[in-house]
Amino acid sequence: MNPNDRKAEEGFPSLGHAIQALRHAVYVPPAALAPSRNRSNVPATPPPRKPLSPTAGSSPPPLPKSKPPPILPRALVGTQEFIAGQEEKIRFYRSEIMSISKKNFRTEHQLAEMEKQIKVLIKNKIFVEDSLESTPKSGGEQKEDANFGSKREQYQLLFRHLQSNPNYLAAMAPYANDSKSSAAFVQTVVFDMYGDQYGDRDERLLLLCFRHALRAEILDTPNLGSLFRANTAVTQMLSAYARRGQGLSVLRTVLEEPLKALTSKTDLNLEISPQAVYQQMITDQELDGTPWTGPRNVTDEQALENPTVAKIIDEHSKQLLQISDNILNRIIECIDNIPMGMRWICKQLGQLCRQRFPEADKYQIGSIMGGYINLRFFNPVIVAPDALNFISNKPSRSMRRNLVLIAKVLQNLSNGLEFGDKEQFMSVANSFIRSRKEVIQSYFERLAQVDDLEDVWEIDKFQEHESNKPINLMLSQIHLCQKNFIH
Repeated sequence: MNPNDRKAEEGFPSLGHAIQALRHAVYVPPAALAPSRNRSNVPATPPPRKPLSPTAGSSPPPLPKSKPPPILPRALVGTQEFIAGQEEKIRFYRSEIMSISKKNFRTEHQLAEMEKQIKVLIKNKIFVEDSLESTPKSGGEQKEDANFGSKREQYQLLFRHLQSNPNYLAAMAPYANDSKSSAAFVQTVVFDMYGDQYGDRDERLLLLCFRHALRAEILDTPNLGSLFRANTAVTQMLSAYARRGQGLSVLRTVLEEPLKALTSKTDLNLEISPQAVYQQMITDQELDGTPWTGPRNVTDEQALENPTVAKIIDEHSKQLLQISDNILNRIIECIDNIPMGMRWICKQLGQLCRQRFPEADKYQIGSIMGGYINLRFFNPVIVAPDALNFISNKPSRSMRRNLVLIAKVLQNLSNGLEFGDKEQFMSVANSFIRSRKEVIQSYFERLAQVDDLEDVWEIDKFQEHESNKPINLMLSQIHLCQKNFIH
């Protein structure tokens, strides 16, 4: 069977059937297209014909037989049904993405809590059973009270009012000041209240919530250098927003290919710490069967006096800066792939920081944007590409070290800071940071060149007020608001 016929049988319109349908629809008899000898003498409109008057004893002339309309092929008849089915599939997959994004966030938080419990086990040598009693169960859903079902409608109205007025939710953020309440707050705001990441209304209201929360946090910050350095509920909200569906797609587009190519080089070593290179040199020599006769414990300065160590560091530093530059260029080239919401947040950071710190120069303002787009978005994936399945295997210890060094270079570049005494061995990257200072600053300025929300999304106030989409609530979320936020 012809592939096009097979698709038509299955309900999918094929190109051949569509063309055939169009030919039937616009069919013109060949005689009408035949050239006429006296075409130039034919008037534009034919003269009116006299009505025929029947003569006595004669019957009226029969009406001309009209041809039945052409029967359209099944492929064209079913196009509307096909489109409607595809739209239904899109709605279904959007709902699935929202649900999976929320489950992923909850699972990541549970893993973090379990890691804390493991550290406690190792440190204090307590019994496993005692620790696991306080570990959150997988699924995380708490059973509802008997009274909650009868009050669900009232709580739905309360949370609907909070959703339509994001300034209230932004005012609650400072009160979520511990790990459990902040995680619950982030889930409530980012994944429940405004979980439709493909809907204009939820996206707009969530960004307005960010603007209120950012303004409050910036006004409460004494100096620009300490802004967003703590792991507050606001910074967690920004990170969670960046890692939702659209953000993950961008990360895959920008970083998956270069990170796969990088991690495939199993013998790559970018270590530039003099002591680490010195110790590796000792290990390599002893593995070759030659005993080491020199000192084993040395400072960075003493290690650099060894010509072999100095040569290795010079080679590694060149490779490190070249790879960092390649990833930087990849990020800059894909600026148009960054979701509009993230770019709008960068714009708000720049505007709010200029108002709060008018003495700050453009590089300091750019470093705030870099603290968001790099620290919260790109760098976590560079350090751990296996967390998002960008690579199939977990990186080796030395490869993980390579990734950390690359992230260090890119983060200091985005912060506009050269390496100092704290990490003296990283000072080999300072020349690279100086040479790319204007490049990264231009990137930040382009990143913030987006329209305001009102110019991007046409808001239908009637539809906004008539929106009755239910909000998925858990009893723990309502308890969180009652305990921590409602005074």
